[in-house]
Amino acid sequence: MSGTDAVARLKQLLDYVAATERDKLAIPTDVAGEKGFRIAGSELMMLPGVQLNGGGEGDPLWVRVERLTKVKPPRLADAELGLWADVADDPDRKPALKSEVPIAVLRAAGLIEGSPVAGEPASMPLNAYPGLERLRRHLDAFVREVWTPWADEERARRRSIKLYNDLFALRLALDGSSDTPAELVCGIGMAEWKRPLGRLSYPLLTVQLEVSIEEASHAIELRPRSESPPGVESDTLDKLDIAGVDEWRRFTIPYLEGLESGLSPFAADGFDPVLRKAVQLLDPSGVYLPDLREGQQPDPDSLHVGPSWLISRVRAGRHR
Repeated sequence: MSGTDAVARLKQLLDYVAATERDKLAIPTDVAGEKGFRIAGSELMMLPGVQLNGGGEGDPLWVRVERLTKVKPPRLADAELGLWADVADDPDRKPALKSEVPIAVLRAAGLIEGSPVAGEPASMPLNAYPGLERLRRHLDAFVREVWTPWADEERARRRSIKLYNDLFALRLALDGSSDTPAELVCGIGMAEWKRPLGRLSYPLLTVQLEVSIEEASHAIELRPRSESPPGVESDTLDKLDIAGVDEWRRFTIPYLEGLESGLSPFAADGFDPVLRKAVQLLDPSGVYLPDLREGQQPDPDSLHVGPSWLISRVRAGRHR
């Protein structure tokens, strides 16, 4: 090999090493640090209009999100309070009394007496209004008995509406309408561990999802892609220099290929053996959380793996 060839070969090798390191930097180890859509299964369970693990035999419908609409805040039956209260279309903004109201409005409503006087102010300040204490009592009762029940229900409803909108936008990205190719995956088996090279907080298994819109109801539906095998997130473990990853991978891949009904976050008998094996091979002090005895606390410095799941947007090709 000539000197020129040796230099060229060395340059190729250095470029390969640099590319490999860049790829490692792109591998996430903590879901909290990833940008984009993400929601935990435990959150989905609490939302109105969201059904989990539906569909009939042969139709694994994992998530269905109805197309809900906002419900406006309740109207004030008290005419006097209606003039003074500020009730926003926002369940996180508690109604409050306005700082002032035009005197002409109060006079027209019969709430103050007398004819207009030259030079009188255009508005009456709240603290000068004769019925201030009555307003406060009525507003407190309205908030307690009427507005708060609406706000509690509407807050969850609007989270469902936001979820629908996020998934609708994500569907466009998955269809190639975005500059950043993306995939939607269901991550199963959250692993938590503080390591010298960084924090692990990532699902050990992933399943690619497809997003569709039901024609009649316009509900958004998420199903596993039948043509895509489950992902084994061993790259994430390798990045943190965790021993035993290769052995766990050799066990996991054929195991998942042998599952007759496929991997599902709703079928613990399918993923339990893989997650327990991860704990066994990756950390002798680790624990699979469902195996803890009542009242037992895991070692905070050891590997914790649980059956929890989430739905997340990832860079295309990332999860395999």
